Amino acid sequence: MMKRHTMKISQLGVTLIELMIAIAIGVTIIAGVIQLYASSTKTQRVQDGVSRLQEHARFLFARLSQDVSQTGFIGCFNYEPQRITNTLAQGTNPGELFYVDQPIDAVNGNGPLGTDTLIFRMATAASAIPLVAASTRTGPLQVDENHPNYLPLEQFQVAMVTNCTRSAMFMITNDPSASGGTIEHVTGVASPDGQANNDDDLVEAFGVSEGDYPLFGSVAYLYAGSTGGHSYSIGDSAAAGVGESCNAATPEFCALFKNDQELVQGVEDFQLEIGWMTGGNLRYGDPTSPIDWNNVDRIKVTVTLNSIERVPSPQGAALNKKTFVKTIFVRNQLI
Repeated sequence: MMKRHTMKISQLGVTLIELMIAIAIGVTIIAGVIQLYASSTKTQRVQDGVSRLQEHARFLFARLSQDVSQTGFIGCFNYEPQRITNTLAQGTNPGELFYVDQPIDAVNGNGPLGTDTLIFRMATAASAIPLVAASTRTGPLQVDENHPNYLPLEQFQVAMVTNCTRSAMFMITNDPSASGGTIEHVTGVASPDGQANNDDDLVEAFGVSEGDYPLFGSVAYLYAGSTGGHSYSIGDSAAAGVGESCNAATPEFCALFKNDQELVQGVEDFQLEIGWMTGGNLRYGDPTSPIDWNNVDRIKVTVTLNSIERVPSPQGAALNKKTFVKTIFVRNQLI
């Protein structure tokens, strides 16, 4: 009888050493993946910060360029202070919004972190409304109430009336929505913030009677909208909480303002150089320099923006920062 031999096959398991090696390899791979993810995430955050800086810079300079390029516009004649009457009671001193002796102004180092302030004055061409009747020097102005620019007119707005001879700045003292096109500029009426007219004499009788040249029209216009004085300066962002402000420790709470409106957060530096022509030569100076302000035709603006969020910069700083420089021409001074 034949004997059957059973073949025993030994089944070998994973040894402890092999298991440890496998775990070590797996941990190494996972650590590499985590490191790659962390590195990619950091790079993405840095790139997002750079993109935000560039986007904010484009917006900032677009607004500045739009406003500064219109500085000094007062209708169909060049900005000449002796031909401008200013009846306003407030903001008419040197360095203030409605100081009409010069079209543009700047204050050196009066803001947080030694930042500058830019001030400019103009009439807004896009808001022009024609006068439809002759006025007296002290009487109300009559404009076309059916004009599309009439509806936005409001009581207490600063406005300017101008023809090709003279211009006058004043505050509207009545409610245009209920006046049928009559615009008053009397004394003794103050706005909620205290602005008023010191005088009702505009020095010029603006407008023409029906039938005069031009027929059924007028060479005089009322400018409202954003007509008047404006300033760009640095202040505390609305994002700042209690005890937080624009300072060297927390520059992310610095913001650029136009008047009282916050435009861009994260603007921690705003410096100005003023350019003007003298004797055929171009000169630049900071706002404290002796400047021929009425011949200023360009402003060099240097701004430093940060990423707001504390995203490491390529240089390893807590905030990503970048400085931008742009020269903006004052178009109406180049005519």
